[in-house]
Amino acid sequence: MDENGDFFRVALQLDAQKTSSVVARYFLGRESEGGYATTPARMKAGVMSIFSLDSIADVAIKLTDSVKVVGFVGLVDINGPNARYHNLDKRSSGVKKVLGSRTLVLLNDAGLNTRPVITISFTSRYANYIMGTMTVKAGFYVPATGGSWQKGTFDPLTGAVPKLKIRESWSTMISETSDTPVNVQTGLVEQYSGPVVGGKSGQYQISSDSDEGISQVSTAITTLARILVPRPTFDFSVAEPSSLPGIQHDGREIDMFESDALLMHSVQQGNQAAPTETPALFNGGGNPNLTTGNLAPTGWYHSSLFDKRSDDQVKVFYVENGYAQYFKYVARVSGTWGVALEVAFETYGSSGSGWPDSPGGTWKYRVSVLMSYEVLSGDPQEDPPSVSLSNFTLRTAKSQGGASEKILEFSATSITDILSISASKTSDQSSYIYANNDNNLTLTMYIAVQGYDVESNTGNLRINSKVTSTPITGTSGGTDPTDPTDPGGVDPGGGADHGGADTGA
Repeated sequence: MDENGDFFRVALQLDAQKTSSVVARYFLGRESEGGYATTPARMKAGVMSIFSLDSIADVAIKLTDSVKVVGFVGLVDINGPNARYHNLDKRSSGVKKVLGSRTLVLLNDAGLNTRPVITISFTSRYANYIMGTMTVKAGFYVPATGGSWQKGTFDPLTGAVPKLKIRESWSTMISETSDTPVNVQTGLVEQYSGPVVGGKSGQYQISSDSDEGISQVSTAITTLARILVPRPTFDFSVAEPSSLPGIQHDGREIDMFESDALLMHSVQQGNQAAPTETPALFNGGGNPNLTTGNLAPTGWYHSSLFDKRSDDQVKVFYVENGYAQYFKYVARVSGTWGVALEVAFETYGSSGSGWPDSPGGTWKYRVSVLMSYEVLSGDPQEDPPSVSLSNFTLRTAKSQGGASEKILEFSATSITDILSISASKTSDQSSYIYANNDNNLTLTMYIAVQGYDVESNTGNLRINSKVTSTPITGTSGGTDPTDPTDPGGVDPGGGADHGGADTGA
């Protein structure tokens, strides 16, 4: 409009053709607020994008001593993709301009009245991982009155497109996935035998209507070969690992074709001969890109998809410039943690020891429990899991492996403390209970933890109650039936192991 609020029109003539067109004003500002661009430098590009134009022409008026640009008129290529967003039956001025192979028509509404703009885009076309978006945007000045969509390659769906206010957008996601089959018992990747395969054609269509007419876009795709789904992560290391925990990094995103994943089961062991099967690994993350320009870097790779769940050893693959060359077996764990419970038995006495008098002044010995980790096998490289125990009861015997006997009188039936160990605190000692030599014997006594309550054991570690050999002395009589220098050891008899199955950590 002009400064008086009237439509501003410009007379046009090209050769013998005469017509006129409304002139549109430039509006500076955010699109959400009715502007075409936030800076003058981007104004023409903003106008062409918003109104789906192939060209624009400034309209100027001559003043006394200058020329003033008062607005623009838009043009579209009548054979180009932007033409479908303009009702050329109503909006063509009839004035055409030929530029090379293109024929541009000048629009009599300056190009402001547009049909809804529709786009269909895909980020992945692999048969079992089709991803994309279908989007509708109402015109800058013309609302959309609704429409419909159809999408799907293997199981087509249909739905409705809602009404949209001016400048409002709506989209629906294209997401068709089919998981790679994995054997329930072994955990290994298996061959797929179904209809979701590469080479299939799919049709995607969306439409939206407005006062300017209907917009409709149709796209056909042909699917690519299947890939691993869910898209996997691998453990990765540049240096050759000696055990699975020795792999430096976990969570590296990798993409693979399913056919190559199956070939991983046939990759040879060792590196003595030229490899016969060299499946490819590709950098993952973002949109799948299984092309030779995106091969994974050289290093060692591991995924549980290629290990039998029951095996103690796992396969780590050496990959050179993206292609698996061979594998080697490494231990699933570098070693096994366990938990040891040991009894500390001390002559308490008040004289000469620097300790305070025993409670009540009558107890001769004090007893505590020390809980700590022990290595059951190998050389664990991983941190041990946390374990908490409580309510420790003790057993005593006159000989190693012997039956529990009431050799001592204890001040309590159990030590009720909760002992906890973890990677940051590898041992814990209980408070004391006290004891006297009931039978006034002189002998070597064997003492161990007989029972306890499990508060938590996140790794289901084996709890080993070690037997402590402790000489005690009576006031008279008695003989020592065993060697008082015997340092003790694991009790091969009853009562030595009372907690948890040994499943490793």
